Amino acid sequence: MKWQIASISAVGGKIASHNKNTYTSIDQITDYSASLERANAEIRTCMWSFSSASQALFSLARTKGLDAQRRWMQGSLYVANPSISNIILYSKGIASEGDRHPSDVLEVLNRFIFSKFADEELNLLLYYLTFNPLLNVEVASKLSPLLLYFPVVDQYEFLANLFTSDQSLSKPDVLPFGRDFVEILSSTGDWRASPKAALAERVEPSRFTIPLLNRWCGYLLDSIGILDGVSSAPDREFDIALANEFFHQPQSPRAYLASSIFAMKSAQTLADVKSALYKREIANVHFEKVEQQIAPPDQRFIDYSFAAVAAEVGISESVYENRELFRIACICGISEGRTLDTLILLCEYTNADPFGSSYFPADLFSASVTEDEVARIGHDPRVAIGLSRVAASLGDEGQNLVYIAVEQHLNVRGMSKPSEIVADSAVDVAFLREACTSSSLRQSLEFLSKAEMEDERIQVLFNLAQVDPANEDDYIEEVHTIIGQQTIEELLQRFHVGKVQCDEQALSTWALIELSPKFNRLKDFIDAGLPPVEKDADIQFIAHLTSGKSETFTFKVPNNESLDIARTILAELNSKYALDPRYGVDSYLSLGMRHGAVEAHLQSPLSAENILTAKEPLGYPDDCFWTRYFIDNGFECYGEKIGPVLATFSEKFDNKLEAIKNDLLQVRRPDKPEGLIVADWSEASVLSACARFAEVPDFEAFIAEFTLIFWANVEGNLAAAREFIENVLSNELNELLDELEANVRQATGQQRLAPFSDALMRARQELGNAVNDVSTWHNVARSTDVEPLGLVEIISAAQKIVCRLYPDFEPRVTFSGDTGITVTYSLHILIEVFKALFTNVYAHSEVENPAVDVHMAMTVEDALDVEFVSDCNDMGKAERAALDANEKIRTGEYEKKLPKEGGSGLAKVARSTLRDGKPNTVISVDHSTCKFHVKMAFKIIQI
Repeated sequence: MKWQIASISAVGGKIASHNKNTYTSIDQITDYSASLERANAEIRTCMWSFSSASQALFSLARTKGLDAQRRWMQGSLYVANPSISNIILYSKGIASEGDRHPSDVLEVLNRFIFSKFADEELNLLLYYLTFNPLLNVEVASKLSPLLLYFPVVDQYEFLANLFTSDQSLSKPDVLPFGRDFVEILSSTGDWRASPKAALAERVEPSRFTIPLLNRWCGYLLDSIGILDGVSSAPDREFDIALANEFFHQPQSPRAYLASSIFAMKSAQTLADVKSALYKREIANVHFEKVEQQIAPPDQRFIDYSFAAVAAEVGISESVYENRELFRIACICGISEGRTLDTLILLCEYTNADPFGSSYFPADLFSASVTEDEVARIGHDPRVAIGLSRVAASLGDEGQNLVYIAVEQHLNVRGMSKPSEIVADSAVDVAFLREACTSSSLRQSLEFLSKAEMEDERIQVLFNLAQVDPANEDDYIEEVHTIIGQQTIEELLQRFHVGKVQCDEQALSTWALIELSPKFNRLKDFIDAGLPPVEKDADIQFIAHLTSGKSETFTFKVPNNESLDIARTILAELNSKYALDPRYGVDSYLSLGMRHGAVEAHLQSPLSAENILTAKEPLGYPDDCFWTRYFIDNGFECYGEKIGPVLATFSEKFDNKLEAIKNDLLQVRRPDKPEGLIVADWSEASVLSACARFAEVPDFEAFIAEFTLIFWANVEGNLAAAREFIENVLSNELNELLDELEANVRQATGQQRLAPFSDALMRARQELGNAVNDVSTWHNVARSTDVEPLGLVEIISAAQKIVCRLYPDFEPRVTFSGDTGITVTYSLHILIEVFKALFTNVYAHSEVENPAVDVHMAMTVEDALDVEFVSDCNDMGKAERAALDANEKIRTGEYEKKLPKEGGSGLAKVARSTLRDGKPNTVISVDHSTCKFHVKMAFKIIQI
């Protein structure tokens, strides 16, 4: 530091010029061209520095675009010889593009820079120069030697950042030569000098002052479009708006406020909190001085302890202040070992501010709290509720921790399933609604299958609908979703469609949120004439494949970063679709196959013939059905011999099934190399998909294309999985039966032991059928144009859903007309249409067992007409409803009801019959027959 201070002192005049360039107003910058001129003037007349270059890059991107920014970097900044400065400038350029989330910037740098260097100190230097984070003495001691040969302005800003970040340096004499540097701040006109001096005696390490967010923070949030209210989500847009401030000119007082708010949102320790608040106070004192105001008289000191801070949470009128206090309280609570109190605070605070859960220090919690600790405190239902609200941020273990807490609370109440709870309080309702979800319950060993687990959730939802009528629509909507998906899966299974699936909608939503910044960055490259691969490469590739040429197709790949970004997007999409623990293929393999389904299916043929011995706590018993059979029939010698043989076989068979579950029924990856589901892409497929980025209008369109390619790739690889099951796995299971047969012969001395041998032969045949069933499960479970489905079957499935929802609903359904019609598109849409119609009958017919007739006909080449006729009791009410519905359909008002699941079912019907922009649905009543008619005309291409 001595040499740095000496160097800085020698060019004090240039440092003063640099400080004059700093924007010190509380008002938001609206004209970045002036900032660009000031940065260029500093570079020309004062000194070139990374600090001024960063300001110029950000301002240039704001005023003239990214292409102009890159041209300036190439023409004026990059040096010809390999240099660390080029890497730093590249990093600065990425960070200075504007409207970039810091995590996206970091991801790019991790991929292209940090991962290439083994030197941790060099990576730390690059990270600091790019992000200008809050510093402490420990980190600064590592950086200081690396900065000795950097421009003096950058060394100055490094020390200024340190002395205004580390609260322990509030008094200048803490570090050697610290007072000398503080005097330089003052002599060079740095706006930070006066606030730092004013705070020297006001800072106390064991406590802080409230309010945390005063008028200056409020002004900043308002100027960047952030509403300080409960409805304001601290999401990506919030982070990006703050980042724009500190990526532009990190030494400005507005940037100090922005970086402190950003740092508080991610603070994991009290040291992080103190650093963020110290930086904020320096900016606050500056603005008080500029506006000639003194500190607010209502400031109070609060100790850094859970009890003291938790008492303040929720009191402030500022939502963001309450969120920051909540985070500080949680950090104190976790650090003090008060895990139960912390999770109770999480539960109670997020009751009032659901978005406040994003301020919970999830990383600190994950690193500090074990499963045993959660089990110890899980007796309180608020533990499970709180964990459920932050489970997504706790990673793969999140839902597991939720269920550990659920299980402990159930144990305390002497119950095994949540449906046994009689909810008589708001806490019970929240426990059942939020903690006892399908995602949580799937972690339980209480349920032998996915269907059993889902039936438990359905029962919980019905119970909730009784005790919490205000949210009844939400509960019934979830029941509809679960039962609908169950019934659809049953219908698909009847048509031999497999169990390899994922939640495309949820994954698409994730991608639109998390990957859009990367897609937008890639589009910037493409718009600048820098595509990931040559234009129309995918079309040329397909032409090459169909030409029959034997040589390898070569993609022409430009030398730019866009291909790496495209690869990253594809890799993340593919990984998420394949391996996401909640929505991906592997999750559905867990629920549809690994969670008991395959084991039960392959055990069933042997269990039916009493060949398998059930495992007991002490192992597999020798006393089994066939032992008793032969003894009871006077063949004690056979009975005593066959028991141990079957026990040994049962253990081997169960171990084989366990290996199948753990090793084969998996998406193939490094830790599961034998997985049968292969989602990897060939290099040619990757490059071909990369070409599509330049062709699609938006990211949503690309995701749709990616989904088609993903399933085509998986489906192509599943042929090998089915072949393996039908040949290799089938042979391995038969070899176990062969071994059993041989061992029985050896033990009993009988070549054929009737009736056991007959039972074994039947079991072998049925096991072969079961193996074939498991093979057919290895198909993609999607509505495709491969297997046409009968319209009668689809309507019956919809009826089944509604009857399962309402057990007292028993309609008498008949079909007439072209009952052999099959369709190949939009299975889910058609089921939703007829589910809505059956629900309408249940809700409004007022007939105990209403008759329903469904008449269907293909009237023209591209139209399917369906008339849905049902009994109706109150004809006057029915006619009014029909007139009202027809008017709403005619005027388009029905569209307003579509966003709400509980809205008119007829609105959904009308929406599904659009042709040329108009719905083809007519509703009428027949007084002579007391019937309610719904006539629909579906355009075939939409079905």
